[in-house]
Amino acid sequence: MKNKLLSLMFCLCMFYVVSAEEHHGHKPEEEGRHSLSLYTGFTHNAGSYFSKETKEKSTGRWVPTVGLDYFFTINHKWDIGAIADLELEEYYVSEGHGEREYERTNAVAFIAVGKYKPIEGLGIIFGPGVEFEFKKNIETETLFVAKIGVEYEVPIKNGWSIAPSFIYDYKYSRDLKFSAYSYGFSIGKKF
Repeated sequence: MKNKLLSLMFCLCMFYVVSAEEHHGHKPEEEGRHSLSLYTGFTHNAGSYFSKETKEKSTGRWVPTVGLDYFFTINHKWDIGAIADLELEEYYVSEGHGEREYERTNAVAFIAVGKYKPIEGLGIIFGPGVEFEFKKNIETETLFVAKIGVEYEVPIKNGWSIAPSFIYDYKYSRDLKFSAYSYGFSIGKKF
């Protein structure tokens, strides 16, 4: 129920932004409303550990991450979009009391996001999504993800840009809850 409520609130906020922009007669730029970016970075999963370690020894694991981001510009202050991230590692996470261990292998997250741009170049990203794994014959845990972060887009030339970012994710399911944060950069093109 929580997930549906958060998704509904996100959609209502985006609808308000679009309708308010149309009501005031402002129109976003005709060119360059779409952008596609390739992301690379590292994600720190708090409380996770590799198979040769124990939970007590670990303060978390740094996992290489790649992703693909798509954004559509609504106006000069707002974008909406989607983020797909892939963690390129196998690690373990214990549920709160440490009684059950979950293996996470090449976890994939799909997030519906909004981006608020208070000043030129700076973007505040937020949104809900899910994270799951592609594994055969092994029990997997699908997680709800709440994402918030900041990026700073630096234009290069001809619609190309580079954007360093810092992102915080809160991941949870009925049995498992943990935090992750990531840093990296995106190389993107507006079209």
